[in-house]
Amino acid sequence: MTILVAEPAQEDNPMHKLWEKFEAGGLVDGVCRACSNRMDTLKAVEGQSLTFLDEMTGHPSVTSYWNDGFEII
Repeated sequence: MTILVAEPAQEDNPMHKLWEKFEAGGLVDGVCRACSNRMDTLKAVEGQSLTFLDEMTGHPSVTSYWNDGFEII
């Protein structure tokens, strides 16, 4: 959920260390721009230098994952 993007990035958040591990491990591909806009978290995403996934009218493209060999379920 894009609404949660800002919270674990704060150092006083109990999930902060885990969030850092996720980012360092490459587990965060990006964030849906349309959802971030709707949840009013655009600035939080930009502040973390996260990539916006917005190939399909503001939403991530499932096709790009398919083309990269992921199985869509």
